[in-house]
Amino acid sequence: MTSANLLVLLVLVMGPVLASFFATVAERLPAGRPLSGRSRCDSCARPLGALSLVPILSYFLLRGRCRRCGAPIPRRLLFFELAGLGLAVHVLLIMGPSPLALVSLVFALTLLAVAVIDVRHLYIPDVLSLPLIPAGLAVALFEPRLDVTAHFIGAVAGFALMWFVAWSYRRLRGREGLGGGDAKLMAAGGAWVAWEGLPLVLLIASASGLLFVAILRLAGRRLALQDAIPFAPFLAFAIWMVWLHAPPLAGG
Repeated sequence: MTSANLLVLLVLVMGPVLASFFATVAERLPAGRPLSGRSRCDSCARPLGALSLVPILSYFLLRGRCRRCGAPIPRRLLFFELAGLGLAVHVLLIMGPSPLALVSLVFALTLLAVAVIDVRHLYIPDVLSLPLIPAGLAVALFEPRLDVTAHFIGAVAGFALMWFVAWSYRRLRGREGLGGGDAKLMAAGGAWVAWEGLPLVLLIASASGLLFVAILRLAGRRLALQDAIPFAPFLAFAIWMVWLHAPPLAGG
């Protein structure tokens, strides 16, 4: 087996495995539970055995239920692991088998965890968003096709841009529109896509957010001005698309 084939296999296997870890992070972090320790059934609190910890396969082998007490396994965990596999395929199709593809997969799953937490709890944990800033700068430093200076400027400009948008909304509306977590996430995005990618990130995020609101309205759901709509999912999606499809990186 060639080194390229080994990398393909590694990325495909690590997609669901890392997704399972980040699903645990998305569950435990908002609840204030420690990230270390064995995984347990939410119903009977018994530690999960090896058969219950195989990503994707365990859900179907156990028919979606705890092996001990028979309680249903949350489907969102399966969806997270399937998303990990899908993201792994996406990365390989665009970048090809490379160490950068594996790094990008971890980046994608971190963004996914941030988006899920914001949807469910309306906040973005600093412990997930802030490490993405030095990580993005490190990638730019060691990847010869990228300019680390442009990525550093992107991190600063990304934070400043979202801070200004939040400040302007607060002055005009008299209430918060965007949280500080969105500014930190945009700073992380700037560290990965550089300052040149920020306008496209903002365009994609805003357009996808407006499309989501339009779909809700067409479905008959009325939204009041004070209704909170998490922006991190749209921002994370936009950052990921701009990063993965940037011309210097496409094709590995």
